[in-house]
Amino acid sequence: MKPKIVKLAAGLKMKGIVCSTNYNHEYEKNLYLDIDCDTTPYSNLDFTGGKYTQFSVNCPAGCAKNPSKVTGKSIYKDDSSICKAAIHNGVIKDIDGGILTISFDDGRAEYESVESN
Repeated sequence: MKPKIVKLAAGLKMKGIVCSTNYNHEYEKNLYLDIDCDTTPYSNLDFTGGKYTQFSVNCPAGCAKNPSKVTGKSIYKDDSSICKAAIHNGVIKDIDGGILTISFDDGRAEYESVESN
């Protein structure tokens, strides 16, 4: 089954990110960053690298009602909350949170929007 993907894009430290559930739980434990509901690629110095650089992150449960913003629809601006973008696109469930992989992608001039999850 092909993983669902959330893309965040266009920043100064990187071009953007892609989120997916493509994390191998059996590989090695704790090879991910625990982040909070407000974490964005733009504001976090741990997220640096070029296109296709990958990081695995662990989002807590309950981020959907957090006031942090999400801008986009399947392609998200890099100042969007990583966890809220993943919930918005259905990669993780708000009630559970979870581990997902982000990878940088090219930025966009405009971001489509839609209400979801």
